[in-house]
Amino acid sequence: MAGANLSNANLQDADLSRVDLSGGNLTGANLSGAYLMDANFSHELFGDMRWDKNTNWEDVEGLETAKNLPAALEKLLGE
Repeated sequence: MAGANLSNANLQDADLSRVDLSGGNLTGANLSGAYLMDANFSHELFGDMRWDKNTNWEDVEGLETAKNLPAALEKLLGE
């Protein structure tokens, strides 16, 4: 899925563990409740996206090179 355009996608409760999303676009995507453990987000384009307390960000990779990472998410993940 590297380079995938997932802008405005409804990924609520999706299991995206270990998925390579590098270079993709998640602008406007809904990640509420998504399971993202070990997913790769390097060079990912973030924007006005949604997530909630049930979104699992455990051991995600590549956020240090992501673009437009929302400030609230940076704070949550300690980036």
